[in-house]
Amino acid sequence: MTKTIDGLANTSLKCLVMNRKKITDQLGVQIAKFLQGNKTLERLELEGNLLGPESSKAFADLLRVNKTIRYLDLSNNNLTNQGQSKDEVKDIAKALEQNKSLLYINLSNN
Repeated sequence: MTKTIDGLANTSLKCLVMNRKKITDQLGVQIAKFLQGNKTLERLELEGNLLGPESSKAFADLLRVNKTIRYLDLSNNNLTNQGQSKDEVKDIAKALEQNKSLLYINLSNN
């Protein structure tokens, strides 16, 4: 089943670069859900936004279902809620056990 936002679906996007766009945690969740239906995405860059713990969980879910993503940059966000919780990053680590396509991930400065 393809995930959609407002009835829109994307199945051909290969690269999405949205660095330093002030993307909030809530919007990050929506982006991750939207991309679950994409079976061609190879590169996703969301460095330097306002992503938080909820986005981290959503991107973990994305990594579990996406078999094409090769490059993921979530650096310089707030995935651990300023160090208060590291469970969300652990969710990403667990998702990587299932994902066999990812070659590069950057989670620095979170």
